[in-house]
Amino acid sequence: MREQLRVAGVASFLLLGACGGPGEGARSEARAANAAVGTWNVGGPTPSLALIFWANLSSPTSPDGFVLRVEGPQGLSKESDPTRSDTVGPLFFWKIFPNDAAVAGRYTLSASFPGNANFSRQMELNPANTLPQPQNVSLQVAGNTATISWNPVPGARSYYVEIQRLGPNNEVVGADFVWYTNATRLELSLSRTPLPPGNYRAGIAASNVDFVQLRSPNQAAQLDPQFALASAPGPAIQVQSHRIVPLE
Repeated sequence: MREQLRVAGVASFLLLGACGGPGEGARSEARAANAAVGTWNVGGPTPSLALIFWANLSSPTSPDGFVLRVEGPQGLSKESDPTRSDTVGPLFFWKIFPNDAAVAGRYTLSASFPGNANFSRQMELNPANTLPQPQNVSLQVAGNTATISWNPVPGARSYYVEIQRLGPNNEVVGADFVWYTNATRLELSLSRTPLPPGNYRAGIAASNVDFVQLRSPNQAAQLDPQFALASAPGPAIQVQSHRIVPLE
């Protein structure tokens, strides 16, 4: 699951209704950008580093784009891939760093936007502040419909679900569909979500950020606290011509 959600975390750049802010102490919802570091719990002894960011762009950032830079303890220096937008308005992404532990200390987050105000924030990270992993992920199949469910995660405000395409050795080769939800179940129907024949696995992640509510304006304060993700592998399925078959 570590590798599976890493792909989605790096590649998920979603246009959502949200705006953010420049740092600790500022609470005005007129803030143009906000970001937070945090933890990604995949069940190991130490959580990995996670990052979330969004901005309400007043000008397009194409063609050069912008990157979010993160500096932290022990000489940590990271940056996101360039983000380019031909439009104005809310833009959101999150990213995980599977090979970097979430180390306690002070972090600096900064970004320069072409045609927009610059962003900078400092915040403390506590690696003990994590969410528990989703438990009892189950699958029910009926014809061309699969229902995936899991137990509520204490402290979670929303969930991220993706359908991961598997290769010949059951390795993850891509994420075909992704959802944000406040529910603890998701129905996948081939009539509404067409998938080509092949093997797939569901990936579930809990978040202390309400991703669904981010589609509404004036949500900058959601990123003031430390970010937290926790993920678990879901069931594997095989999609045939007109039906879904469980593999496990």
